[in-house]
Amino acid sequence: MTRFLVMFILAGILVTTSSARDFGPSSVNQSFQQQSASRFTQPEGDILSVAVIPDGRAIVAAISGLFISSADRLGPWEEGPGFEITVLEHDGETLWAGGGHQLAKRDQGGWDNFNLAEEIRIDDIRFFGDKIGIGTNQGFCFLDKETLDGIIIGDQPIRAFTVLGDWIYLGTDDHLLRSTTKGGSLEELIISDDKYSWSPTQVTALASDGSHLWMGCKEGAAVFDRSQWKIFTGEEGLPYDHFTCAEARDGKVWFGTEWGAVYFNGDEWSYRAGDRWLPDDHVNDLSIAPDGTVWIATPGGVSKIQTEDKTLAEKAKEYEEIIDQRHWRMDYVVRCRFHEKGNLDTHWINHTDNDGLYSAMYGASQAFRYAATQDPEAKERAKRIFKGLLFLEQVTPMSGFPARSVIPADWEPNPNTQLTPEVNRKMKEEDPLWKEIFPRWPTSEDGKYLWKCDTSSDEICGHYFFYALYYDFVAETEEEKAEVRDLVRRMTDHIVDHGYRLIDYDGKPTRWANWSPEYVNGPDGWADRGIQSVEILSFLNVAHHITGATKYLEAKAALCNDHDYHINAISGRAIFPPNMVVPWDNNLAYLSYWGLLKYETDPELVKLWQRSIERNWLFVSKQNDPFFNFMTFALDDNLNTHMLEGIEPDYDHSFAAGIETLKKTPRLLLGWEMQNSQRLDVMQDPTPGSEPGYGWDRVTGEAIPIDERCHIRINSDHFSLDYTRGDVEYEGTFFLLPYYLGLYEGFLE
Repeated sequence: MTRFLVMFILAGILVTTSSARDFGPSSVNQSFQQQSASRFTQPEGDILSVAVIPDGRAIVAAISGLFISSADRLGPWEEGPGFEITVLEHDGETLWAGGGHQLAKRDQGGWDNFNLAEEIRIDDIRFFGDKIGIGTNQGFCFLDKETLDGIIIGDQPIRAFTVLGDWIYLGTDDHLLRSTTKGGSLEELIISDDKYSWSPTQVTALASDGSHLWMGCKEGAAVFDRSQWKIFTGEEGLPYDHFTCAEARDGKVWFGTEWGAVYFNGDEWSYRAGDRWLPDDHVNDLSIAPDGTVWIATPGGVSKIQTEDKTLAEKAKEYEEIIDQRHWRMDYVVRCRFHEKGNLDTHWINHTDNDGLYSAMYGASQAFRYAATQDPEAKERAKRIFKGLLFLEQVTPMSGFPARSVIPADWEPNPNTQLTPEVNRKMKEEDPLWKEIFPRWPTSEDGKYLWKCDTSSDEICGHYFFYALYYDFVAETEEEKAEVRDLVRRMTDHIVDHGYRLIDYDGKPTRWANWSPEYVNGPDGWADRGIQSVEILSFLNVAHHITGATKYLEAKAALCNDHDYHINAISGRAIFPPNMVVPWDNNLAYLSYWGLLKYETDPELVKLWQRSIERNWLFVSKQNDPFFNFMTFALDDNLNTHMLEGIEPDYDHSFAAGIETLKKTPRLLLGWEMQNSQRLDVMQDPTPGSEPGYGWDRVTGEAIPIDERCHIRINSDHFSLDYTRGDVEYEGTFFLLPYYLGLYEGFLE
């Protein structure tokens, strides 16, 4: 496949000359609406109903009593009407409560109770001007609020109801019914649009905003604008059904379901489920405040989902503040963990396999930030990261060999007590490629530190990407530049002098850092052939750019002329078969493309490698990752041409989608438990050999939005639907790196 593609390129069939596409800029000061959730898990016990009072506070009915919200908690309110409340509603002046066959209202004089017939069970209460609607197990009551006199409609259980104009709409297990507000016969409705025709069943959610009627039923959801219906299923973007309740306001609707809350803003559907949004996924009730904040009652507590105006610049500042609060360990920026799930006050920072990689990526964001803004804070942060990465090389006894991570020697628990020789042998039995080495955390020569060995290509890709940016944008004095040159020279010499491999303290290669021709072009390296070639050629380009040493160009020429690395590099990362496709290779490829394309002086090689980044972008573009998108647009001057006939990528859409991902990136990057494989609007990956739990939006064919999935890192699988964690917070590099790259490239202003 690779050589076949090269033949077409060399034959001139593919057009390779064009001007770069102009994308912007998009203003970072233009505000957008950001949703976020606050979860209240007290009081304990099932939260049955919630009602918002005019000042924006919420009153909550729980098994254990009535509670009222404050800024950060739910506190006990007052004695209730003397019965177990299952329904709460507020009409703007008076709080009404229902439970069993009892109805009560609370005004300034206290509670007034009213009893219905004992065989009646109140299921819902709603207000329509001076009228009150009560849905029961034996019909619908439409009453005057003062006298409780009025009409009773029907004699069957009412699952949902609302009023639009002169019509009362009633949902039952078998039908959608309507009657006039003056009473009369019930009319069974059949609804239809240009695609569907339904006789709705299990109509469990109805809501009106005065101009639209919203319905949720077994078949899906629908909206009626007084003249025609529009119907939604998973094919039209409805995330989930099994409705429990609904509230509508200003053309927007919230549905509660048995598995999360569903929101439609007039243009698109959103799914609010999982720990990021709700303390429990079964929604019992919801209520919308005057400012649009929605309060959601669940068996596990209450969620408050609010919307506020933000700019991308404001979000960047917030992520920087969070990094300062919870993500610096020594001179590294890494994820943090929590002793108590989701409790930010219990955070702590552990070491990881990839401290060097993730710190380098954060440092790269600061280099772009400094190049775009000349903010001295950005320079100080980048210098601190450089200091940390330099120490990873200095702490090991091998010149040019950086450790994966480093910790003080008195770290508890000592990781070597967990990675014992016995554990190594067992890992080797389970994984033949496992590098059996002990200690995996050797002690530094001065005895002050433990450093992690078996460094992989991941770390090296991050290091070279950062060193190139730091040298070009941050290192301004000769002393600063010399420090970078010396480090890059040591690292590159180590790799080249050892046959394009990293050699560990045991004298043997590390497991993954192998760019040798024997591996890359051999039978064991076939799946890594493209990505490993991209990486090593990029390293050599960066080394020549920084040091000026021609020996690195000579090494690159030898790899290309004698071993076809330039041909290998066209294919980039593996995209098939599924068991060989790993998401972090996308990240490693794009970190390496910067050095491969920015510092290449041979125009013919540039043409080949622009096709490489285009091929890889076609594979990742549906992820809507702003880093992948912005890097492609920054590095490829041929975006107005197409690599293959019939494939016309929509770059403008992808540019806008990347910005939309920045906007939707959650404010707190917690690795919450999230599940999406049950969704109606998700297409499971049908590729033979794919594991379950991977898929994409059925309507767009793209990854579901970032605020609806869990794993928030550039090296994560954006098509992963289900994830369980909850005890980790990722550093804000996912946002900051593409954001500052966009500023530097002029995509944002």
